[in-house]
Amino acid sequence: MNKLTKYAQHFVKLELMKARLEVFQNESANNGVEFIVKTNSGKYHELFLQTINLEKDRSVKIIKQEIGEPKDTLWVALVLFMK
Repeated sequence: MNKLTKYAQHFVKLELMKARLEVFQNESANNGVEFIVKTNSGKYHELFLQTINLEKDRSVKIIKQEIGEPKDTLWVALVLFMK
């Protein structure tokens, strides 16, 4: 895991906590899902984190095999890095 991805994980986790959501590190076999998020209503969501460094790249792809079938409980966080 590269430095930008680690920073993005930390940033997203802190922002979710600031929004008063419970955040858990994903320990399951689903590698694409970084966090499990519990909302105030008690519903659980999987959060897939994707980063892009705009200094080097202009597009991003999310591979279907990484996240599985789309579902209502799946959130995708896209973190952009730029100067």
